[in-house]
Amino acid sequence: MSSSSNGFYNTVRKGADIYLIPKLKHTHTVIFLHGLGNSADGFVDFFNATTSPTSANIKVVLLTAPIRPLSVN
Repeated sequence: MSSSSNGFYNTVRKGADIYLIPKLKHTHTVIFLHGLGNSADGFVDFFNATTSPTSANIKVVLLTAPIRPLSVN
């Protein structure tokens, strides 16, 4: 588990998952699921940007799904 601080959030990594912990009082949580071929890392910058759709009191959970083989995309 590693952590860092940026913008509204303290970033905590647990394996491939990323938790953006608000620096202000936590009142809401968003659980974000990525699409095919992406991961939690693909969305960290989106939520840490100054134009983020979240406010400073929302915890964001970015989960990374396990890799599975595909037969058709």
